[in-house]
Amino acid sequence: MECGARDFEVTRPGWAEGLRDWLRFGGPWRPPRRVCRQCGNTSGSRSVGMLVPSRQGWWSVPIRLLQTLRQRRVMIPVPATYLVAMVAGAALGVAAQLLLGWPWWLVAAAVVVAVWLFFFSTAFWGGGGSSRSLATEVLRVVSPGRAVAREHRQQVERFRAAPFPSYGLPASWSGPRQLGGWEESRAKGRRPVTTALSLAHGEPLAEEGPQLRVEVRILRDGEQVLPVRSDSLRGLAEELW
Repeated sequence: MECGARDFEVTRPGWAEGLRDWLRFGGPWRPPRRVCRQCGNTSGSRSVGMLVPSRQGWWSVPIRLLQTLRQRRVMIPVPATYLVAMVAGAALGVAAQLLLGWPWWLVAAAVVVAVWLFFFSTAFWGGGGSSRSLATEVLRVVSPGRAVAREHRQQVERFRAAPFPSYGLPASWSGPRQLGGWEESRAKGRRPVTTALSLAHGEPLAEEGPQLRVEVRILRDGEQVLPVRSDSLRGLAEELW
């Protein structure tokens, strides 16, 4: 806790407070909280999880695909959004039943489904919120090995098609050499542009031994490439040294 005390108790919010928080923020229902016995401050209660090998069969593929699409949404509604949609749909349904004779509950359900489909569709047109493409994410569920190979080919292609050269140790270096990482900028309606590449030297899993990572980066301000003064970079290198 902030006061430094270790004397606290774990509590759960009441039903009314839990319902209010769930409608406003979503998440778990009535999550446990830690309350300090000295200062009264509250914080989220920690928990312990266990990682086990996944032994999911083919029948779980549709569920995992749906979860993958849900995680790629860039607009995630809170439960209160669906509650408002249900109330508005019920009002429209009553009006439609009085004027057109339609079942009111059918109109209310259609409004809720339309709201859900709108937020769910952001997984396709909203950018996904992930550096991986949607095809790669789907392939990771269906065939993880092919997904890893696809990501490796894409990374190699980024290094080969980069608009600037990559630098590293000369051929006299006899140790391991691998692709260290990359960065790219994304603009709406345009293809991603590679802005940084790095080559890594040395054994990445070794506890001891030489390690060197050389990165080449393009500094951009929007679409404008910024010139980098060599003296400022030299001063930074000298300060780090």
